[in-house]
Amino acid sequence: RPDHSDPMKSKFSFLFADYAPWNGWYQQWLLQEDEECKAALTTLAKIHAFFWNGSSFWDDADAAAELEASIWESGSYVQ
Repeated sequence: RPDHSDPMKSKFSFLFADYAPWNGWYQQWLLQEDEECKAALTTLAKIHAFFWNGSSFWDDADAAAELEASIWESGSYVQ
C-alpha cells in the first residue's frame, strides 16, 4: 500500500511467475556486451527519473493518475 505522506514507508508484496527454463526463460550471468549494459542502464535511469521532482509525473495529473492506476495496482512496472 502506498504511503503518500512518506513514500519510503510504502509497502508492497510481489508474486512472481515461475521463470523456469521449460517456460521459455533463461538466466544470463551478467551482461555480456556493452550495448546490453547501456540498454539496461538507460532503461533503469528512465524509470527512476520519471519520479524525480520536476518530471512530468509531478506536473501532469493525468499522467500521474494513469501511472498510479497501473503500477500501484500491480506493484511493478510490468504487467
